[in-house]
Amino acid sequence: MKTKNRKSGFTLVELMVVAAIIAILAAIVIPLLANNRERAIATEGQNICNTVATAAKVYYADKGTWPAFADLPAVVKSEVNNAKYFSDNPTIAGTYDAYTITATAAANAGGLATKTLTLNNSGTWGGTMVGTASGQVDLQ
Repeated sequence: MKTKNRKSGFTLVELMVVAAIIAILAAIVIPLLANNRERAIATEGQNICNTVATAAKVYYADKGTWPAFADLPAVVKSEVNNAKYFSDNPTIAGTYDAYTITATAAANAGGLATKTLTLNNSGTWGGTMVGTASGQVDLQ
């Protein structure tokens, strides 16, 4: 009886094809993930600005004066200070009728570090973060 000496495994060509497919998929997925990270960071900034704006309006309704960030309740300051990608002290400028709240991205925000996000009394977003970082972070 004859027995065939048959080897099992992958050929070099098969391995190269698999490596090429993985490289193509990585080239597509990695930029998308980076863009999503930037959008998530910008969303955290939006949440901070919205939280501070709401708290400032409540403070104004209660006290009759427009607050600085330091005047806001501890729970609001704690929420803002727990932000991962933004500095601890957003600024509140202006008055109830014409205010601007500015949040600045921290150093760990990657390509968005030190960029700002602003929210004004008419609900318009601005700052150096809007439309930046390869044009994908668009909060308008």
